[in-house]
Amino acid sequence: MLRKITSILLISLSIFILLYNEKCIKNRQDAVQEIIENKINPKYDGFMIFSKLNYKLLIKKGDYNGVLDSNLVLMINDRNVFNNEFGNIILAGHNNKYVFSKLYKLYKNDEIIISDFENTYSYIVEKRMYINIKDRSILDNVYDRKILTLITCTNNNQIRYVVRARLNHIISHN
Repeated sequence: MLRKITSILLISLSIFILLYNEKCIKNRQDAVQEIIENKINPKYDGFMIFSKLNYKLLIKKGDYNGVLDSNLVLMINDRNVFNNEFGNIILAGHNNKYVFSKLYKLYKNDEIIISDFENTYSYIVEKRMYINIKDRSILDNVYDRKILTLITCTNNNQIRYVVRARLNHIISHN
């Protein structure tokens, strides 16, 4: 009888935790959407949308640990890289439910929208890869095209998961 009660309590607790996590994610997505629509918080440098997943993230340039620990996407290079004709926009984020846990659901030819609140760009996923934590080649700039590099940790922070995308087209200039 005690086992049955314990089992029911554990199952109930698990369901509560799952529902609570989903509510937290939805609340965060709603808050991000409000910032994107109203541009109400100028402390962010941009946003990104995984079109296929309808998942939105805020981008911030700043202190490495401060930005990542705030569950934001960290812009590695300068903000002006958005407007350069060529270059590698490098964005990093934690592999958690608020940031890049959905990165693994992007596949070749999926669209990623990037905006600096002034201009909006469409990127198309070209490649997904795992790289050694010491491999810094993905941080190299490019001088013949515009690419987007998304980076997160995996395997207990020993491997990096990378999504590389190419500029598809400019959606808008405000």
